[in-house]
Parts: sequence; structure tokens; C-alpha cells
Amino acid sequence: MKTAILVLAWNGAEVLPSCLAPLANLPGEDHELICIDNGSSDASVEIIRKAANRATLIENGTNLGFAGGMNRGLEMLLAREQPPEAVLLLNQDTVVAVDWLGNITAPLSTSDETAAVGCKVHYPGGLRLQHAGATIDPARAITRHIGAGEDDRGQYDETREMSYVTGAALALRCSALQRVGLLDTGYHPAYYEDVDLCLRLRAAGFRIVYEPRAVVSHQESTSIPDAYQRACLTEKNRLRYIVKNYESARLWDEFLPAELAHLDEIGHGLELATLRRAYLDTILDMEEWIRARRRQHDVSEEEATRLRGLGGLLRRCISTNDATRAW
Repeated sequence: MKTAILVLAWNGAEVLPSCLAPLANLPGEDHELICIDNGSSDASVEIIRKAANRATLIENGTNLGFAGGMNRGLEMLLAREQPPEAVLLLNQDTVVAVDWLGNITAPLSTSDETAAVGCKVHYPGGLRLQHAGATIDPARAITRHIGAGEDDRGQYDETREMSYVTGAALALRCSALQRVGLLDTGYHPAYYEDVDLCLRLRAAGFRIVYEPRAVVSHQESTSIPDAYQRACLTEKNRLRYIVKNYESARLWDEFLPAELAHLDEIGHGLELATLRRAYLDTILDMEEWIRARRRQHDVSEEEATRLRGLGGLLRRCISTNDATRAW
């Protein structure tokens, strides 16, 4: 299978050498390596040129985020007269196993219905699991990595279909991308763009697969090391995902009551602070979110008005002792 590997870099001088070294020695010749730099201010570009001198280098000059950066490489590949059959997305803080390429592309080779394949992901330096597939809560769109924090004892060694798989190390069928579109750059700078893409692929009839034989280690969050910032971005993009994708009945009759019930359960702390910030972002960014929603749903003026008030409603409820009664 003809493949292309996209590595997205941004101020990753400390992790890029470990990422690029095994990629330069992958077996086989029917693959190419493309490194995309999102305007790094450190030595990332020089490291790429030295460690992956045969790779194509795309320099964006500015931080386009995960989706925007990766889309530059995807657009280049799909514009070719003969695009590769598969493209593999990798974070700069991943390290692939020697047999990773053949294993992650195997489900794409054996089934035309498979459009996305995710890896078994370990934390660095051992066999502690970070990701063995993923689930998503249907009401609040909370994502969960299966097996996270567990020791890998082979308990997740079965190839399985999933709702989504993480974009940190992800194989995609190019013909499927041509059908459903690329990553949504509205999830800037990161988080939930992989969930959104997998949703669109499944809606088009494709399968999302977790392949345990494809193994990588992932340092995680080197691009956004601050825990509060990561949490705020995650919550903000979770809400954008819901506004963009949920049918009206699901949004108002399932998500909103579940979100308000959750507010009654949490105490003061990081989660409360990040939700308060996310609800403010809902107010500030709702017009763009409504435009994204209109690309796939009919949105009446009545619903648009209700959506514009969603962030304010949630912020008011977060300040009460009983959010569900305040609603």
C-alpha cells in the first residue's frame, strides 16, 4: 500500500529526534515522509533537515494548530494526480515501533470499508497504556481512552471497531478524506478534530478500527504543557463539537439536561474553572459555531437565538447551588 507519513512539528526540538529516527529506518520503500513545521521558534526545522534529510519539509511560518498544520500536508497529497492510498498522521512526541507501518495499514488493506485506524499507545519508557481505542459519552461528548493508566497485559489485544481513535497516531484512507473532507480547523489549536473527523467518516458508512499490533509511545501534551490551558481547550472544543454536530432534539433534550446535572455534582476546583472559561468561549465564539452547524443542519432563527444564549445560561447556572432548578 502506497503511504505518506505526516509529522507535525511545533517547538519540538526536544522530542523530534526520537520521533524521526525510527521513521527514517522503516522497512519497505512504498512510503514517503513529510514534516510540517507550524512556525517553530526553536531548532525544530534544523533538526528535521538533519534527521530526515530525505523528507519533504513544509514550513507554515505560523502556528496553524493541529488541523490547519496537518491539512497543509493533506492538501498537497490529495492534489496529486495519484495520491497515496493512505496517509498517516503523527504527533511530534510519538515514537513508532519497527513494525508499526505494516500493522497500522493492514486493516486498510484488508477492508475497503475501513477509513481510519488507531494504534495501541503507551506512555514512554514502559508498558503503561495511554490509549487502546476510545469511547465517547453520547450525552455530553466526554471522551475516554480505553485502558488509560493500566499496565498492558494483553487485555486489549483484539482488533475492534471504535467510535473514534486518537489523532496522535492515525492512519486514514485518502479516498475517504476526498469524500468527507479534511480536519476541521475550527477546533484550533487542538482537541476534538479527530473525534469530529471520525464522526463524519462513520456517517459516510466507513469503519473506524483500533489495531493493537500497531504500537507507539506518546509523551503527550508537549505542545500544550499547561494543564489548565489543555483542559480549557478540551472543554471549549467539546462544546463546539456538540453545537456543530448534534441534532436539535439531542442538543436540547439530552446534552443540556446532562450538562446541567453534571454542574450539580462537581465541587470547586480545576473542572469548575475550566467549564466557566469554556462557557465564556461559547458566548464569544458562538457565531462561528452556528455557521459550522448550518453547514450540516437546518438552523432556524429561533434556534440560533437560543444557541446565542447557551453560554450565558450555563455560566449563570454554574453560579447557582442547583443548576437544574436554575434552568
